[in-house]
Amino acid sequence: MIGLVVTGAAAALISLYLTITHYGGAALVCVPASFVDCDAVTSSSYSLVPFTDIPIALAGIGWSVMSAAGGVLALRRDPPWLRPAHLAWAGAALLFALYLINAEIAVIGRICEWCTALHVLIVATFFLALSRMRSRARGSACSAARGSPPRSCCSACSSDRRVRSRRSATGGT
Repeated sequence: MIGLVVTGAAAALISLYLTITHYGGAALVCVPASFVDCDAVTSSSYSLVPFTDIPIALAGIGWSVMSAAGGVLALRRDPPWLRPAHLAWAGAALLFALYLINAEIAVIGRICEWCTALHVLIVATFFLALSRMRSRARGSACSAARGSPPRSCCSACSSDRRVRSRRSATGGT
């Protein structure tokens, strides 16, 4: 699915930017406001993998690249294990993002625009992956009911069944 590729690529770019500024010591391009303070967030202990000096953004690059790669694979083959794996991958990231959002608001008392953009992309990825899982479930149910490969959506399958039902009731016309 192209949406998963786009969200993964965008998240990877943001994570790369955050990682480069971490190691380069450069200030983030951020709109200063009382509640928005990227430097306070990205220099806090919550911006590092626990017990290390490795920025969380570096892990974000890995997560984002894997998510985008899953999207590319879905465009090419879409093996049966991919949809649940992508949903689990996105769900884990969503839980971690919620932890980081809590740290930003409740502990640090500031938010980072770049981090927030990344969190929004993670939420979008989760809902895209969830949507793909739901479409698979609908497609499987329609496929089983029709005894053939699923159509593009359940409404098409329902419409097809109504047409066949009317034809059989009128003697095939």
